[in-house]
Amino acid sequence: MANRDCLFFFFCCARITNNRFYESFAEELVEDVCGHLTFDLAVDFADGLCGIGWSVEFLKRLGFVEGDTDEILEEIDGARLAAHKGYLV
Repeated sequence: MANRDCLFFFFCCARITNNRFYESFAEELVEDVCGHLTFDLAVDFADGLCGIGWSVEFLKRLGFVEGDTDEILEEIDGARLAAHKGYLV
């Protein structure tokens, strides 16, 4: 997921350089990812919902984004659980 790498890069650049341009660009990437999010994506980490969920949590813990990640990721968690319901006992 190239956008995820770019997000991390530009948020880190913004923090290190204190340059609002990098932060604005990273925020636009977040909006782009969220705007194109569909729940028929794979569930895997590399290119799917698990990777998106992990990225949101990572950005939150580093203070790059705000919000309640339990609420933000609720739909992703539901889709992930539905995809693995046959594996749950």
